[in-house]
Amino acid sequence: MKKQVLSTFIALLLVFLFAVPTSADPNHNGSAFDYYTAHDKSFVAYSIGGELISDDFFGFLSDGYYYDNNYPRTHFIDYPTAKYNCHSYAWHSHSSSNNVWINMNITNYFADTASSVTNELTWNSNTSAGTVSIGDIVVFKDSSNLICHSAVVCNTTDGTLNNTQLISKWSNGCLMEHAVYSGHPYCDSSSVKVFRPISSHILSYTDLGKTKHSIDCSCGYYATANHINIISGNAYVCTRCSHSVDIMIHDPEEEY
Repeated sequence: MKKQVLSTFIALLLVFLFAVPTSADPNHNGSAFDYYTAHDKSFVAYSIGGELISDDFFGFLSDGYYYDNNYPRTHFIDYPTAKYNCHSYAWHSHSSSNNVWINMNITNYFADTASSVTNELTWNSNTSAGTVSIGDIVVFKDSSNLICHSAVVCNTTDGTLNNTQLISKWSNGCLMEHAVYSGHPYCDSSSVKVFRPISSHILSYTDLGKTKHSIDCSCGYYATANHINIISGNAYVCTRCSHSVDIMIHDPEEEY
């Protein structure tokens, strides 16, 4: 059985050795674009077309297996890739086809799509039972108060940080599951903070005149900046969560 597992692993390594394209750091090879988030906030992100060189790929893979083998609460989930990083995984998309790389103080821009669950907590601080939920985002800050890592809560036995498991992307490395305070490369962080993505979907309206309204969904995305672009049948539709509401309920007298 062990020989079979080893043979399978070697075969997978060979596949990746010859399949991984040769390009370098995504900060150099990514195509910059304006990423628009809630309420028309925008920042520069990168659409990544290339991948890791084989040496880097196997180096990061080795790191992932090291943590998996040496820390009981750390588990390998997916292979290294330069396509996306931790902030993109936590705040943008969990999809394996994600190719967006985000290099910045991300919660400043996504704050209106999430609410704070905790204040900033010093390293190794625990929370009371029931505080943390699956789907929450844990942000790690360094000693300079800069965000160095974002991770998503995948499991918690009692809602405390000490008994919570996270999934996060380790820079160009593997996608990993791990504890909050141990078994990962970001254990030199000085603080953590927990955010909860807004999950309710209520469209609200601000009257800006007869020909234009601002229509927001509570999930944090604009449904529209004007009426022309968002009518779907007889409803306004949020472009992110697809929640809709009948047009006539809110604007029976609007003229266009």
